[in-house]
Amino acid sequence: MVLLNILLFLSQSGVSRYWHKLTDRTFTGIYHANAFDLAMMIPYFIILVILAGYGLHRYWLVYDYYKYRKNVPGPPPPVREWPRVTIQLPIFNERYVIERLVEAISRFDYPHELLDVQVLDDSTDETCEVAKACVDRHAAAGMPITYIHRANREGYKAGALENGLTSRLPGANL
Repeated sequence: MVLLNILLFLSQSGVSRYWHKLTDRTFTGIYHANAFDLAMMIPYFIILVILAGYGLHRYWLVYDYYKYRKNVPGPPPPVREWPRVTIQLPIFNERYVIERLVEAISRFDYPHELLDVQVLDDSTDETCEVAKACVDRHAAAGMPITYIHRANREGYKAGALENGLTSRLPGANL
């Protein structure tokens, strides 16, 4: 009697329907997965999982944005003592760039007494004259800028930077 009740319960529950789906052979033989199908489906589902993970990451970033959007840092403390800064500009045959480069540096909002600018030129064309004239013009206007030309290109621009480090600047503590 107990066994009959258990069988009756199992036949009406989801377990029997699940078991029936596993053992049902109605469509057996109609479709067989082959190597081509697997070669298409496996990468497809791998990419699908990767894109789903990427999408979940995007949702997480949006969640974090809305959660922490009011945590804005305050203004930085005022600078009491500015450090001495050397800006090195290595160039090589860049005659159309040097004017704009030095002009951009001249607009820096930094105390001129703590700023040193070096134009490190390895050029072999007319850039030498253009760069020298540009440096002279900005130096006459009060910008602390020097022009250093190397005839030997050993080390290329990195060599020019190294050469600039060895030259003494007025007021620099090297």
